Amino acid sequence: GYEVELPNYSWYSSYTYDPETGALHVNYCPSGADNKMRIEAAGVPVEGTDANVEGSSTAESTAAETAAAETKTVYERPDGLYGPFDWAVTQGTGTLQMVETTISGSTVEVAEYTPAEPGVSYITATSKDGKYSINFAVISEPVKAETITLDTNNVELKEGETLQLNAQLNPAPTLEEDGKVTWMSFSPETVTVSEDGMLTAVQEGYAYIKAYTETDNTVQTYCIVHVTPAERYTVTFVDYDGTVLKEVEVKAGEAAAAPEAPVREGYTFTGWDVDFSNVTSDLTVTAQYTPDATDPTDPTDPTNPTDPTNPTDPTDPTDPTNPTDPTDPTNPTDPTDPTDPTNPTDPTDPTNPTDPTDPTNPTDPTDPTNPTDPTDPTDPSDPVDDGDSAGTGENPQNMFLWGLFSLMMILAVAAMGTTVISYLRHKKM
Repeated sequence: GYEVELPNYSWYSSYTYDPETGALHVNYCPSGADNKMRIEAAGVPVEGTDANVEGSSTAESTAAETAAAETKTVYERPDGLYGPFDWAVTQGTGTLQMVETTISGSTVEVAEYTPAEPGVSYITATSKDGKYSINFAVISEPVKAETITLDTNNVELKEGETLQLNAQLNPAPTLEEDGKVTWMSFSPETVTVSEDGMLTAVQEGYAYIKAYTETDNTVQTYCIVHVTPAERYTVTFVDYDGTVLKEVEVKAGEAAAAPEAPVREGYTFTGWDVDFSNVTSDLTVTAQYTPDATDPTDPTDPTNPTDPTNPTDPTDPTDPTNPTDPTDPTNPTDPTDPTDPTNPTDPTDPTNPTDPTDPTNPTDPTDPTNPTDPTDPTDPSDPVDDGDSAGTGENPQNMFLWGLFSLMMILAVAAMGTTVISYLRHKKM
């Protein structure tokens, strides 16, 4: 950097100063974010001339001269550039300090003020005797970026890939709004860019990306993006039996479009067996099903084995553990029951033809009037044994009784079967 003095000339005034009010007006000052303006004021001391005192020794005279000189030192009115002055910040925030600097070959002490934030600060310079003061209004403009740089200005991406671009502003802006960067793609069909600089490659080709500050679009830079073809994979959708439903080709990292849900009789489609939202290789995707629910009123439903009306209930009348139950309709085998009308061996039956006291029994061996009885003991012509042949089964009356007995047994068994079937039907209902 360099320093520039602003003197007044006969033909041009860089500044004006009003000694009555102390107002200093600078007509011109170079602008720039890093420039500083320094205002210096210096008084010129004038020593007194009454330095000799009569009757005093040399030492005393020297001391007197010194005292007189000190008492008679005055300060002329400053010209607006040099002091000495006492400096103070009367309004605003910043740092004020005294430093030495060289101006036109002379070293002088000046005040240096650094604002802490953009705005207006007021500084007052007062002469040592307090008779004069100067007020300065310091206007601090915010620092703005002059250049913008990216971490890369040339990049290559494959279709579907992304990349974050980062921008840096120099110098760093003071205000937040001056630090905002806008991103723009000249070919969004090839490459898109988000508001924070995220690139997304869409299709093969080239695209220019521009970055610039919102408050000054002349502070800008570019990035060239080259998009190359992405790898592609085949996704095959098949049914439960291997039937191909659809076959699609997709770019790496993209999702495959599934076909319509297939239909299978007796089953409900539940989805696909593998994920195909981010394809990175060839895939075979198979349809998944679950069986449909059965009708709960189906008479073949065997899911209630604990039903107390189960025909295997031990109270089943066909229970073989109670053969002596007198109320069992299926018990026809009690030959000792005196009330059984079907018992052909009842000795009290008056119609029993085997009764030896039956007067109508033609086979009575004691009947003297039966000349044809082959069993008659008095028949001299009986060539066989004189024993009774009535129980041999050859007698027609015996054969008739056995036939009648067999018929009655068949009817009893049939009646028993009908009773059991009716009972079982009632239990099932």
